[in-house]
Amino acid sequence: KAIVGDARYEIRRLSGQYDLIIHDCFTGGSEPAHLLTVETLKQLKGLLTEQGILAVNFVAFANGKQ
Repeated sequence: KAIVGDARYEIRRLSGQYDLIIHDCFTGGSEPAHLLTVETLKQLKGLLTEQGILAVNFVAFANGKQ
């Protein structure tokens, strides 16, 4: 089952546990910091089965350099 939407809202609607969550945060531009907070990652971890995998796709630049 694929869920497409704003992760901030979709995470809150999920229940149950998942073997795989793909957290695609790539925007093609700026880093979506609100999707990579400790709180968000903990929420996602809580949705995984014991052997579940969280795959994260994002791009960021160190020190603001591109």
